[in-house]
Amino acid sequence: MIISRIGGIARRVIEVALIAALIVGFILWQAQRDEPKPKDAAPLKTNTVLERIHMAGEFVTAVGCVQTVVRSSDVREWLRLQVGTTELLYVGVGQIRAGLNLMELDERALAVSGDKVTVTLPPCKVLDTKIDVERSYVFDVKKSLMLSPKAIHLQSAAEKDALREIREAAIQAGLLDQAQKQAKMLLRYWFEAAGFRTVEFRESGPAVVAVPAVTTGK
Repeated sequence: MIISRIGGIARRVIEVALIAALIVGFILWQAQRDEPKPKDAAPLKTNTVLERIHMAGEFVTAVGCVQTVVRSSDVREWLRLQVGTTELLYVGVGQIRAGLNLMELDERALAVSGDKVTVTLPPCKVLDTKIDVERSYVFDVKKSLMLSPKAIHLQSAAEKDALREIREAAIQAGLLDQAQKQAKMLLRYWFEAAGFRTVEFRESGPAVVAVPAVTTGK
């Protein structure tokens, strides 16, 4: 029997950092840099705008770095009696990235009228969550004197629990809201650079907490 308690000891949000994403903005605008246009040139057409937005693909606008401590335990039983226990404390440090997949934008998301564009943005979502294996570690292992279960599998279980805790902590800290604000700001800059004088945003729904496959890595 494995018993895991998420955040039983401590949970600490280290930071919620915003990404300026200037590189992404450069990619979006790159197709126009080779052909300077006069100031009075007409704004781009909807299809052209979408093509250049789609070039960015996955648009990461906010990153959260979270540390959490997870307690995971295993109990060995015999005839329904507890005969041995192993308890592991795991310090997990991870990163969660949030943003938009700009490939999801279609013609229905853009309404172009002269030099005005109205953008219906999908809600930002969690793009991925991963454990920093170089900064995460097993803090302590306690075993009963006899018949204690092996602790090897407990670390793997603790990593999965830590990833869930990291995602929840970052979202509670407002990561998705920050990602949405940042996405609007960066896209506004791009639309204005593309020749639109008025840029309006509409929300297509509440913020989404996606559940991508969690991974471990640097």
